[in-house]
Parts: sequence; structure tokens; C-alpha cells
Amino acid sequence: MNGLLKDYGFDIDWNVGSLFCHDDSIIGVNGIHSICYRLNVQPPIKHVFGGISSLLAGGRIPSPNLDVDRAIDIAKTNMQNGLACRLTLSNPNISMTDINKDKNVHHLLSFLDSHCPFTDKKHGVILSSDILAEYARMHYPNLEIILSTIRTAYDVGYGKNNDTVHYYTKLLNNPLYDIVVVNAAKIDEANFFDSLPNKGKIEVIVCNGCIKNCPYAKSHYDYIHSYIQLQYYDKDVEILLDKRNKIKTQCIANKSTHLNDYSSFTFDEIKHLGSIGIRKFKIAGRTNSSNTFNNDLRHYLFNYEMIKYLDTFINQTDGILNAHLTRLGTLNS
Repeated sequence: MNGLLKDYGFDIDWNVGSLFCHDDSIIGVNGIHSICYRLNVQPPIKHVFGGISSLLAGGRIPSPNLDVDRAIDIAKTNMQNGLACRLTLSNPNISMTDINKDKNVHHLLSFLDSHCPFTDKKHGVILSSDILAEYARMHYPNLEIILSTIRTAYDVGYGKNNDTVHYYTKLLNNPLYDIVVVNAAKIDEANFFDSLPNKGKIEVIVCNGCIKNCPYAKSHYDYIHSYIQLQYYDKDVEILLDKRNKIKTQCIANKSTHLNDYSSFTFDEIKHLGSIGIRKFKIAGRTNSSNTFNNDLRHYLFNYEMIKYLDTFINQTDGILNAHLTRLGTLNS
């Protein structure tokens, strides 16, 4: 059915943070894909990303309760729904000892590397470490190597005089990376994205729970990486309580003075980037609530004027689906 999905004027490679955390919202019986199939619409999402408990994990704290066999089953279900999977291993401070020790990650990477049924997309690994990037390129050659924006926080920091066109040009020209996630706040710098090379390699996060160019990003990532390491070895994470409280206090104070400075792209900003050849966009939110996550999906994927149609259609065909969509917030603004 025409008009259900937002039309940005070009085909978007949507990458969504649902893997291992919000899977039901996408591939569940009453998820986004089910809605599209029921309405005879091609689902808009091409990739999903997420992480498992690992020494190599970063960015967000993954669930410690997901074993690798269950993770593979979830990946298989995503693949059956036409979705390629990207495993997030974005801790920049890792060694070959860490890489060799984490057998579960290798089991999952090996599965993804050898099981890709698609001709138009690949599975991938999202990372910040060149050690891991080179290892993955050698041992898992069928996976895309995606450089996380976390790398930038550690290399130079975020900000007008930090992550410059020159900085990203070097990353985008590096053949080690298939995709480079560029700081979304650069949309506020005139002609920044226009000046970058290899625009087909650029991915941009369209929604982020933090303010633009957060000065505490590296400290926050350091805390998360420390937490993940302790969690992996089943040690007491409460020893990080003071560090967590300090970061939380800093973030709250910073956000309170930047209420209108959150990183959230508009329709026109996405259209502009698309017009210059940037077609990869990422909807984050792995640790968001279901309502927040699904409201972001609704905002970027669906036409607002189609919500009432969805309500009528689903009421007529499946009351259970209607109840689920109401919970997700896709039927009511």
C-alpha cells in the first residue's frame, strides 16, 4: 500500500538497534515487519545491530543473560525476515589476548561469516579497534567492517575543532573500513558532509539520547567498558558506583543546560544527505524503553497521516496486533 512509509526520495539503508534487545518490535508476530507484510509493503529496515556479553563489547551494556546459541537463533530469525545482522564489539581498548579469549564471540562471528543468504547486503561487525578490524578482515572476510563513532571520542573527541573534515577523510579513505559512522552533530556545520569523500561509506545516527558533541562521551564509554569487563568475569560492578554517579551528575547538569541540543535529524536533513549520496542511516536505542524505541521507529519510518489507516486495518484483521501496536505507540501520537 502506497503512502505507509515515509518517502525521502531515495532508497535508505536503515540500520536499527533491535538485535538481541528489541527483536519483537521488528520480527515478532506483531512487529514492524508483520505490519508491512500484512499491508503488502516492502519492509524498510535492511540491517539490525546489537551485542552480547563480551570482553570486546562497548557503547552500551549488553544483557549478561543471553547465551551464544540463543543469539544465533535470534540472528537466524532476523535473517529469515530479510535482515542482515551486525554485531557490536566497539570497545577500543582491547588486546589480542582479549580477542583470543572470547570464544563465544568467535562462535557468533563465524556463524555470521558463513551464513549470509543475501545478495544485496552483508552481515557485519561494528568496532572501534584496528586490532580487531584487522583480525576480523583476516578471519571473517565476508563481514562488513563498520567503524563506530566511539572511535572518534577516543581519537580526537567531538567538536568543531576536533573531528574535522581532514580527520574523517583519512578514515573514509582507509580500505580497512567498509563503513564509517560520522558524528551526527556535523550536520550543523555548513557543507561538512558535502566536503567528505566516499559518501557511500558514511553512516549517520539520526537519533541519539545524548546531546551533540557531549564533552563527557569518552568518560561515559570508559565506565561502560569497565562495567562490561567486570560483568564478563562475574565480578562486583558496584565498585564502579562512584564513577557512575559522577558521570550521571555531569550528564544531568549538561543536559539541563542544552535542552534543545539533542542529536535528532529532521526529514529535510535526511533528504539533504541523501541528495549528496549518503544513504546509510542508523536508528539507535538498544537500551531505550520499548515505547521510546518504537516511537523513534514510527517517527523515521512511517507517515503520520497513515496512522489512522493502520488503526482501521488492524482492527479489522487482528485485534491482538492492534493491542500490540497501541502499546508500541504506533497508532497514537
